[in-house]
Amino acid sequence: MTTIDSATEEERDGARSMRRFLPAVLIITLFSGFRYLLGLISQILIARSFGSQPAMDAYVAAVTLPQFISVGVIGSLGIVLLPIFTKEHREKGSAHAWEAASNFLSICIVVFFGFTLLGIFLSRPFLSTTVPGLDRNTLDSSVTLARIVWPSIIGSGLFTILSVLYHAENRFTYVSAVPVVAGTVYILFLLLFIPAFGILGVACASLLGAVIQGVLLLPPLLRRGYLRFHLLPVLPATRKAFRNLLPLLIAGLLARFIPVAERFFASFLPPGRLAQIGYAFRLLSVPAAVIGLGLGTVVFPKLSSEAADTDWGAFHSTLNRALRIIFMPVALSLALLVPLSVPLVRFLFERGSFSPHDTIAVAAFFSLYSFSLFGTGLGEVTGRALYALQNIKVLAGLEGVLVTFYLFFTPILIRSLGAGGLPLAYSLLTFTSVLFHLVFLRRFLDLRGLLRSWTRTLAAALTAFVTAHYLSRLAFPPFLLLLFSSTVSILVFSLILWLFGDRDFRLFFKTLSSFRIIPRNLDSFSHGKILP
Repeated sequence: MTTIDSATEEERDGARSMRRFLPAVLIITLFSGFRYLLGLISQILIARSFGSQPAMDAYVAAVTLPQFISVGVIGSLGIVLLPIFTKEHREKGSAHAWEAASNFLSICIVVFFGFTLLGIFLSRPFLSTTVPGLDRNTLDSSVTLARIVWPSIIGSGLFTILSVLYHAENRFTYVSAVPVVAGTVYILFLLLFIPAFGILGVACASLLGAVIQGVLLLPPLLRRGYLRFHLLPVLPATRKAFRNLLPLLIAGLLARFIPVAERFFASFLPPGRLAQIGYAFRLLSVPAAVIGLGLGTVVFPKLSSEAADTDWGAFHSTLNRALRIIFMPVALSLALLVPLSVPLVRFLFERGSFSPHDTIAVAAFFSLYSFSLFGTGLGEVTGRALYALQNIKVLAGLEGVLVTFYLFFTPILIRSLGAGGLPLAYSLLTFTSVLFHLVFLRRFLDLRGLLRSWTRTLAAALTAFVTAHYLSRLAFPPFLLLLFSSTVSILVFSLILWLFGDRDFRLFFKTLSSFRIIPRNLDSFSHGKILP
């Protein structure tokens, strides 16, 4: 068995491994970028039509609980399934692994339908509890919208579980492209439905987009007979997955409870604030997902495999290199987003019903939210490392403490800072969360190496921040200002890291320079198979 002390000897192996999976990271990041670009376009269409009107407050309130279930409950299913599917495949072969996956998926589909029916029939009491500050008319509108949106969790659930099965076999390209297709269809539905149905059209488009996203992953698996409806009997591997799910479910629900609490607090603010905070949070989701999703998705199977094999030297090397690499886009994004928040929001949203007043408010909220990128970006790696180590009870307890703390100090911040206290509280919470992750992972961390790397990156990011701040004062149109300021700042950031001789940056740059859109053997659909 390899020990942590031998991690230095395996640094070269870690670098070679990083060269192998960095193309997959770039593939997922590229498609995620397209996906969230389409999401931005959809938000632009919605903002132009509704701005911060009460209809938008109603929609933001309506989607809060379905999104909470999709992320907090359904998102946990994939994390539970991946290690068990991998173990079944390794110990009993592909047939047993896919039988267990079919059993797990069949039960989950029944549960998704149950959640949907519950949400539809109890929409009013749910909303009366989660957003009690809304006026009666807005609440009535929100109930109608929620009943349309609730079935979208079925599509989200299918996509979450099936994508994990693809990732378990290192198949990333097709599953990463599906949300891009669904996002394109969503925009087309918005263009068709908004003129005809108003805010109801947004809810209908959201439902159809989610269903399409889940359904598109099914045909390649069904065509080759890998999946079938298998509800009973419940297999031992499935029972183990659901036993492991409980503490993870608690952790996931607590971690995703924050947006629900935010909507609760925001419902008591003046009309329009709920919509403005919703725009800022959705805008933040673009860099948050693009930064961490690619690396987290690819690193998780690798960390899970190394933990299962008790190969702690490789685990140490993978974790530390991933933390060094993820810190670069996190620091750079923060250096660009804060000084350029006003021209960014103005360029994206300020048209139609979205006023200059909305621009200033959303930009201020977005700047405060941006500081959460440190927590969410690093947390994509540290959280998955803890999942790979099966430290789920630790995560559940940690999230419980953090949520309790959030519920205590957020009202204090709101009383002191007004609506700005909400995004600031979220940023403080995510930063605190990742600090606790690092404490629990300390025996696997090369703290001196991480601090040296992060210090170099922070120095480069600070220089880029100052550059972007001064360039943001130029009297350019918003698009040209964003393009020029961000380009110059990125070049400054890259030059400083290059001069520092940062090995991880040079490795990333070398991989990027030789990057192919579809690397050979990355996605075996081109070879007509899913499993080796």
